[in-house]
Amino acid sequence: MSIVCLQHIHVREADLHLQIVSWGGKLFVDRSLTFGSKSSPGIYDSISNIVRDIANLRAGNERKEGFKCLDDTGVIGTYEECKSFYRENREVCSRIGVRLAPDDDPEKAFDAATSGVILGLSYDTRKWLWTFSPSKITRLEIQLHTILDNDEVEASLLKSVAGKLNHYHRVISPRGRWERGYLVYNAADSEG
Repeated sequence: MSIVCLQHIHVREADLHLQIVSWGGKLFVDRSLTFGSKSSPGIYDSISNIVRDIANLRAGNERKEGFKCLDDTGVIGTYEECKSFYRENREVCSRIGVRLAPDDDPEKAFDAATSGVILGLSYDTRKWLWTFSPSKITRLEIQLHTILDNDEVEASLLKSVAGKLNHYHRVISPRGRWERGYLVYNAADSEG
């Protein structure tokens, strides 16, 4: 039986000074990771691969074992493999000052388990089934109703929904690529 674990990384407030850009004699400080530029996710992903690889080696797993999508990482394997990776990843992150999501929100982090939510999808490895996280569906439905019920909405809301639709459309329906077009194009054309 396959077991799953998940860990989610947060940016520490103490590390925000590392996100300063000097341009034209002015300083610009990002208060969150800048994923709007083309290189940012790649740089973050490369560095976070090192943390995952060290945790895997310390856990006795293959170096690139498991999954990782930017700030989410975990292992799918035996109970022992998952338990060991989860413990070692937390230890490595603690030693180098990487803040992880607390275990009290199972949609952000959980130890070795046969079910859980990973990237907004709920998995059950005993039944080999997956579905959408009910809380994610509820939030997306509220956002969609807000967009449909108003003549104008904030560009940030439009961009948030467009991002979710881009992430989920392939697992919802093959038609999703057409149905999401209106929001995606409007989000890209909006200012702010």
